[in-house]
Amino acid sequence: MSDYKKIFEKLKWEKLVTALLAVILGIVFVVNPHGSADFVCKAAGVAMIIVSAACLIKYFATAALFPGNLISAAVLLLVGIFFLAKTGVVLSVVCLFFGIFLVLDGMSKIHEGIDAKKAKTQGWWAFFLIAAVSVVLGILVMFGDSAMVLLGISLILDGIADMFTTLWLGSGIRKAKKRISNAEKDEKDLGEMDEIK
Repeated sequence: MSDYKKIFEKLKWEKLVTALLAVILGIVFVVNPHGSADFVCKAAGVAMIIVSAACLIKYFATAALFPGNLISAAVLLLVGIFFLAKTGVVLSVVCLFFGIFLVLDGMSKIHEGIDAKKAKTQGWWAFFLIAAVSVVLGILVMFGDSAMVLLGISLILDGIADMFTTLWLGSGIRKAKKRISNAEKDEKDLGEMDEIK
């Protein structure tokens, strides 16, 4: 197996696992929107406070070498406390930024859907449709009321679209390799026939 094939296989599986995790997280958000929102904000806040403590320990251990650790510790501590104290505000900001991400990601997937149509790939319309729905959901996540449910649905659709893209690209690469291999074989056969003549 060539190095390029190993790299592609690794990237493919990483993308598929990430997409699957997005689908699972999306299902959790849809099933338990309030509980999951509260948990995510509080877990992020606690994580920041822990990292802040680690930065503070590093500062006292290596203050002369890394004085910036004190600033990092203070910023992370304040942000962590804010995440714990103002869950609603944090959730609104996260939904806004995630909505923007979904819109941009959906737009890029629409472009990929158009490429799939040009390549006459089967099922291109389903991919295009999921991408378009992702854009709409991204806008709703930014400005809608049921943010966590919409966020969950968006994650599910985005994960499915990522899986489709990854498998479609893998299939396209395999077909291209097969065509190249067949062309090389035909060229070799023609060369052997010329030698016989």
